[in-house]
Amino acid sequence: MAARVEHGYGRLHRSGPLLQPACLGYGGSSDSKIVDAQAGIEATLSIYTAFLSRCTLVHDVAYIEYGMTSSMEQLVIADEIIAMVHRW
Repeated sequence: MAARVEHGYGRLHRSGPLLQPACLGYGGSSDSKIVDAQAGIEATLSIYTAFLSRCTLVHDVAYIEYGMTSSMEQLVIADEIIAMVHRW
């Protein structure tokens, strides 16, 4: 059974016998102006870095153009990347 406890600045969640703090990471965003190879590579590297940091929540997925716009195409690409990294 998952238990959530509000404590200080962060939330703690239970994933086993010990309480572990939640981790917020940034990933899936790109500085590219359009969805192209650069956007895909930047999204892959940032999502993989968040995965290696054991983040439980990845924020700013599908932002392009320095976070000024959001792209549905980039969201689909980032979702596929997250699924592949999660299986790894």
